[in-house]
Amino acid sequence: MSDKKTIIGYKMIQAQLEENSKKLGISIDELIDRYIRVGLFTDDYYVPPKLTREELLEISKKDVEEDMKKGFPPKKHNFETFIGKFNRYED
Repeated sequence: MSDKKTIIGYKMIQAQLEENSKKLGISIDELIDRYIRVGLFTDDYYVPPKLTREELLEISKKDVEEDMKKGFPPKKHNFETFIGKFNRYED
């Protein structure tokens, strides 16, 4: 098991700042400055889960069902009018 204690709240944030500032070799104030300038989203603190094709299809089916319940029927798109319209060479 880990020998680190679980810290919650302000102390947890302070501990993370100290740890990251030691890794980078800069002061905590400079680290906070960089966080503000660059933005926390670039730290990759959120990694989306990898979904399989089946899971993605299931999610989209649920979305379609919810839309149908709300009164938005699915549409079948017909793109036949665009076939041949943008050809470079005309016969």
